[in-house]
Amino acid sequence: MEINDATAALAALGQSTRLAVFRLLVEAGPDGRMVGEIAEALALPGATLSFHLKELSATGLIHGESRGRFICYRANFDAMSALIEFLTRNCCPCFFRLFIARFVAMLEFNFSVMPSFIDTSAVGPGPVFYRVGVQQ
Repeated sequence: MEINDATAALAALGQSTRLAVFRLLVEAGPDGRMVGEIAEALALPGATLSFHLKELSATGLIHGESRGRFICYRANFDAMSALIEFLTRNCCPCFFRLFIARFVAMLEFNFSVMPSFIDTSAVGPGPVFYRVGVQQ
């Protein structure tokens, strides 16, 4: 990920409704959520939700798939992993573990859908103890 892509992704996540949508899709995992389910869960009007889904899609953080007349949206975990890697590319290991732990807590991850570069088999008594290996 390059700086322009990271800036666009962070700007998209910097808006509270889009962050809520993204978190909901992360929690949904690879199955994603239908637009109507997202609207109901977040109590958003269709036009408002459509605007925010378009913004998140433009950054590559989510993607939609048509299912007949409806669209199912999913979080793009590869893009999320690339953003995390970009943000932590040159930081020290201690800070990296702390950053990942806080990012994971912010998104309230479902551990079955963790990005591939976070090894959850080494989870200790708190989120700071995730063993993290940087993806090459």
